[in-house]
Amino acid sequence: MTNRLDIILSTSLFEGITPASAEELLQWLHPAIKNYCPGEVVLLAGFESNEIGIVLRGRLSAERTTADGERLPIAALKEGSVFGDVLSGSHTVSPITIVAETACELMLFPHAHLLAVSGTVPAALPRLLQNLISTISDKYFVLSHRLDLLMTPRLRQRVLLYLQSLGADKGPVAIPLTRTALAEHLGCNRTALARELTRMKADGLLKIEGSQFTLCGMETGN
Repeated sequence: MTNRLDIILSTSLFEGITPASAEELLQWLHPAIKNYCPGEVVLLAGFESNEIGIVLRGRLSAERTTADGERLPIAALKEGSVFGDVLSGSHTVSPITIVAETACELMLFPHAHLLAVSGTVPAALPRLLQNLISTISDKYFVLSHRLDLLMTPRLRQRVLLYLQSLGADKGPVAIPLTRTALAEHLGCNRTALARELTRMKADGLLKIEGSQFTLCGMETGN
């Protein structure tokens, strides 16, 4: 585990934890290291998950399947990403499927290991639990921002709010979603999104160069 420690320490879960304390925690948690091939399913929608995972190498894609069977990418998980933290402590089935985009190496441990406090526990366990709560809270606020977007009645306003959240009003930014996934995120279809982006470009509000988006003005007219 030593050769992976730098990646583990870079995660939100181990923020503020020293290398020595992290090694003690890892010995106590007994995590499993698993490897996945490109295209292999890590977590299937409709099934419970009781494990918290950290991406040590490679990339994962969190996807949701629409009613007509279309697979929509929801989030990209790269080296150092934490996943499964929200679902692992409940008995709720996963609404998403997580698939390996590339060859991946993951560290996984059951949520229940965090609560097995009998006997001597690592001194850094309270910090790890605090980090877990903070990580879940951060994801809650991401969801809250998404709800704010969906409650905004006009698509142009939703696009502006989303791009502002990425900092596109300060300079070019790369959108971390495909156009289909972005349309899903903004609560519209891809055709409507493409039409609105074209209008915003024509109105001088938006520049698009390849994958880079830049906001040029903050008006919210039609």
